[in-house]
Parts: sequence; structure tokens; C-alpha cells
Amino acid sequence: MLNQKMSNNSFGQQDVNLPNNDNQKVDKYVFIQQLFDAISENDNSSASQTAIIAEIDDLLHKQVKQSQTLLEDYSSISLLESLESKQDIQLSAPFKNVISLLDNLFDFILNDKNLRLEIIDLIARLRVPFLKLSLIDNSVFLDQSHPARILLNEMSKVGLLWEVKDSKTNLIKEQINKVTAQILKASIEQDLASLFETACEQFTQFSSSLIKRTEIFEKRIREAEHGRAKAKLAQSRADQALNQIINKQNTPEFVQKLIHDAWKHVVYLELLKSGDNDQSKPIVSINTAKQLLVSLQPLNSVDELDKFLELQPILLDALKNGLEKTSYSFAETDAFMEELDSFHTNLVMQVQTFIEKEPEEEILRLKPADPFDMNQEDHSSETQQQIEPIENVDVEKMSLETWTEYMFNRLPENSTDNEIIIENIPFRQEKDAAASKKLIKLLKPGRWFDIEMNGDFTRCKLATYLDQTDQYIFVSGSGAKIAELDSETLIDYYQNKHVIILDNTPLFERAYGSVIDQVVATHLKQQALKRAEEEAELEKLKKQQEEARLAAEKARLIAEQKAQEEEQKQVLQVMESLSHLTVGSWVEIQVDNVMKKCRLAAKIASSGKMIFADRTGVKVKECSLEELAIMYRADRLQLKQKNDLFDQALASVISNVRNLKSERS
Repeated sequence: MLNQKMSNNSFGQQDVNLPNNDNQKVDKYVFIQQLFDAISENDNSSASQTAIIAEIDDLLHKQVKQSQTLLEDYSSISLLESLESKQDIQLSAPFKNVISLLDNLFDFILNDKNLRLEIIDLIARLRVPFLKLSLIDNSVFLDQSHPARILLNEMSKVGLLWEVKDSKTNLIKEQINKVTAQILKASIEQDLASLFETACEQFTQFSSSLIKRTEIFEKRIREAEHGRAKAKLAQSRADQALNQIINKQNTPEFVQKLIHDAWKHVVYLELLKSGDNDQSKPIVSINTAKQLLVSLQPLNSVDELDKFLELQPILLDALKNGLEKTSYSFAETDAFMEELDSFHTNLVMQVQTFIEKEPEEEILRLKPADPFDMNQEDHSSETQQQIEPIENVDVEKMSLETWTEYMFNRLPENSTDNEIIIENIPFRQEKDAAASKKLIKLLKPGRWFDIEMNGDFTRCKLATYLDQTDQYIFVSGSGAKIAELDSETLIDYYQNKHVIILDNTPLFERAYGSVIDQVVATHLKQQALKRAEEEAELEKLKKQQEEARLAAEKARLIAEQKAQEEEQKQVLQVMESLSHLTVGSWVEIQVDNVMKKCRLAAKIASSGKMIFADRTGVKVKECSLEELAIMYRADRLQLKQKNDLFDQALASVISNVRNLKSERS
């Protein structure tokens, strides 16, 4: 019986041969392969295998009886305890590791935040069938194309589309429920490998059809949104460009009416058709509007009159062609063209009259006249304004386009009261990208999010990004548009936890990768701890050896010290004995490696030296008492206790002679 709960990722180091170096990359495929190889090496008998499968089938029966709901009382601990209680079953450590691996894998699935709880509960029904399958066919862990893995990934893939509040997605839950129920019922008697393969084919057909339909809706939304953004941008550019026209002073009302009612649509259609966002590129219809305003201005010279006459037919053709492209009525078009022609005729007549009456250098700038204003009085003498001569400008040499632009830029601007209101279109700011690089990096079409709307989080997918208007378009699982946010708003949502980014990795692969990563990390940690223990033990042994060496060295030094002290003591004892040698005592002493017989001739008290001489009185050796003791211990000195009578007599004579000399002195 198991006395304690199996810890997560409790894979014994004896089961797989992972590298011992933490920095060495671990091949997960090799890890799992070695795990199942270990099971094969420690495989149980066929009776044990049959008993294990029977125990799992019993769990399946219980689950079916519970109306195919999740088997709440299932746990790997209870299963292993039940198996180990049977005498004919012996479980190897690798087998327990496989149980733990699958247990952790489905625990990850049950805690997955990407799927709704209702979908998770349905997928979790497959826990026990997966357990049985993994014991029969271990390729479910080794082969990414295994039908069981594909089935689980497809279920999670379409499960993302399901929303409680979206009735269009109810079919997803129904189909997952149907497939899991079929597998659960048939997994006791049918071959599991073929069962999962059939279920995978059926569900893949369903998911492919569903996703294809959803993508069609998304494509329509993308195209519509891109078209709307393009139109919005074209309208904004058209309004900006036309504001330059209507802000010029002295623009007749009939011209302003044409621009507001018709010509702004001409500009809009041109920009929409071109699709070019280049602000520097000229707009033909805007140039026509500029030409229209220039054609309404009084002229300064014959050269300018020539330019006007050159411009007039080109302008009229451009106006007619432009108005034909809009819904502007033919009657209104004819009325405008007649009014413009009359204005031009009156303008030419006025300038010709002044050219005939006045010298060229005194041509006046006239205020534009409205020939249809019957109440207008002739105040030409009051309203005339002398035009300052323009230096260094040769109108005759100018092209028509250059002259038109030159004249238009000279027109004074009016107040902004008549401006067309331009809708503000936000553009992505560089500071936004810097504020949340992680979010911007993950904002790719197809990515799933949970976005808080009206107090509740809504599951949605990013369908497209509109670069023209900086808008992110989000759709539901059924492909319907549910949100439109710009960069600034989206980043604010993300930073305030109103946006949750979901992982797009297939469910089984995420669970499998996470579990294996934890297993490998645990294994490497165990190896590191084991190496640390071994290193600590080795260090302890080295320390003990060093302590033993130091103790031995200390004992040796103490012994040497004692020996030295003993030797010193003996030397002192010898010195004490030798100190009693009297002058005349005979000894044999080593001189030049030869033992010579000599006697103590003298003892010098001041230096402590002893002088030895041979029979003839020749000095043989001179040494201290300590040196004499060392020589004695080394057998290089031998004492002669019995002296010859002659020597004694000689010594007596010498002593008497010395005494006599001393008395005389």
C-alpha cells in the first residue's frame, strides 16, 4: 500500500537517464521514450496487465453509470492503492510515473483558463480513456500526429469559439458532448486506438466545416471594415483639401454651394479609387477646384488674360467630367455652368475695358462681381484697389499649372467659419508601442482575448487591424463583430487588467509541454541536490582526512618534541657525567674518522672548552662539554677509567711541577 500521496512529477532518477549537467538541454522525446523503455524493462506479467486494465475498466463503468459526467472520486492515488492491494499485481516505478504524468496532464487541462468550464468538463471525461490508451499505446505521448492528441487539440480549438450568450455556437458544445460520450461508452469493449481515430476523423470534419464558415464571416467583416476605413480616410483627406479652397476670400456663393453639395464627392471618389495615402501626391479634382477659384479672380495684365483664356476650356471640361461621376442633377449642373460662364464673360469684359482705358502699369485689381445680383450698384471707383506690382515674375513664361498655383497661393484666406468639419482619425503613436511592447507584439489576427465589456469578460478574436484608422476589430466565435478599439484604448485596457491574452497553442501540446517541463525541472533539481549532497559528502570526507592528517602531524610533532626533550635530557646527563672528567683522564676520541687515544690536558673555565692531547703532549682535539656529550652518545668518544702507572706518575709529576711554579711565583 502507498503510505503517502504521490508528489507531482515524482519521477525516480533510476527510471530515465537524463543528463547530469543542468546546462545541457533535455530532449523531451528522448525522456518519454526512455520512460516507456523503463516500463518495458520492468514490465509486469500478462496477468498483471490484464488486472490493471480490468481495474481501469471498472472506473469506466462507474463513470458511465454517473451519466457520463466527470468521475469526481477518481485519483491516481486511489487507483494505485487499489492495484497494489491485489496480490497478483506488482507495479514498477516507471508505471507509477506514467500514471502521474497523465494525472498532471489532465490536471493542467482542468485548470486551463482558455476554455469555459462547461467545455473543460466535457473534455475531462476523457481522462480515464486516455489512461487506458496510454498503457496500451504509448505513442500518444511520442507522436504529435496521434489521433487522440489531434482530437483533444481540435476540441479545445473549437471550444474557444463557444460562448454561453451566443446561441450560434451551441452546436460546438453539443458536438463535443456527443463525441466524448461515444468514446466513454465504447472504450470498455472496443479497441481504443481505432475508436479515437474514428472520433478524430468525425470531429475534424465538423471543426473544419465550422471554422471555414466562421472564416467566411470574418473575411466579410475584414473586407467591410477595411473598405469603411479606406472610405473614412478618403473623406478626411478630401475635407482637409477642400478646406484650403473654401477658406479663400471673395468666393461666390454659387461656387461654395457647388463645393459643398457636389465637388466634395468628386474629390472623395478620386481618393477612394486611388487608395493612395501619399499626402504629397497631387489630387486632380483639388487642382480643378483651385483652377475654378483662380478663374474667378480679376486679372492684372494681358499675359494673365491669356492664361485665363487658356485655362477656361480645360476647367470647364474638368468640371463637367467630375460632376458626371456624382449624383449631382443635370439641371443643377447646367445652372452652375451657365452661371459660371456668365461670371467669366463679365470678368473678361471688365478687364478688356480697363486694358483699353488704362496704361498697362496702372491696371487695377477689381473686386469679383456677381452678374446675377440685380441689387449690386456700381461702386467700382470705391472698391478698386491698386495692385502692387509683382517683381521678378514673368507670367508669360509660366506654365499653366505653375501660374494657377501661383495665383491660388496669392488669394487671401478667410475665417474658418466655412470649414468642413473633419472627423478626427486617431493614428498609432510611437509612445503607445513603447508603453506596452508585449501587447503590440501579440496583437496579430487570429489571437484570442478576453475583453471586459460592460462589467463582464467577453471571449473574442482579433480579426484585423485597420492601419488607416488605427482600429483593432474583434469578432465573436460565430464571426460577428463585437468590438472595435484603437491602440490607446486597448493598451489602457491591458495595463488595467481589462484584457486577458489567451494562449493559441493547442491544448494538449500546452499541457504536455508544461508537465514535461516540470518533470524535467524536478529531475534536474533532484540531480542537482544529489550532486550537492555528494559534493558535501566528499567535502566532509576531505575535511575528515585533513583533520586526521593534522592530528597525525600534531602527534608526530609531539613525539618528536618528546624525543628531543628525552635526548636533551640524556645529553645533559652525559654532560653532567663528563663534567667530572679530571685533567689527565684518558679517552679515545674520533679525529678524522680515526679513533685516537688521548687525555684531557686542560679544562678552560672561561670558555668551557676541554683540550685533549696525545702522549707527546700534542693537542688533538678541542671541544665543548656539549659537543663532547654528543660525541659520546654517537660512540665517537670512549672513556678510559684505568690509566697506566706511568701516566699516573707523569700526571703527578706535572702536577707537582705546576704547584711548585705557582708557589715560586
